[in-house]
Parts: sequence; structure tokens; C-alpha cells
Amino acid sequence: MSNNSNDETPLMDIDPLPLDKGKGKEVLQSETTIVVTTEQ
Repeated sequence: MSNNSNDETPLMDIDPLPLDKGKGKEVLQSETTIVVTTEQ
């Protein structure tokens, strides 16, 4: 039973983690471009 709980915790944490990181990177790049364009 401990194995099942441990297996679900990392799986659920790993699933949203990369999704959030991927979106965060895209948003950061998009915001950086806007800031650079505004500065120029």
C-alpha cells in the first residue's frame, strides 16, 4: 500500500510540474519580447 501511495505522489507531481514549467517558460519569453519591444 505504501508503494501505491508513493507511486501516485511523484506521478501526479511530475505531471503538472513539467506542464507548468513549459508554460512558464513560454510566458517568460513572450513577456521578455514585449518588454524589449516596448523599450525600443
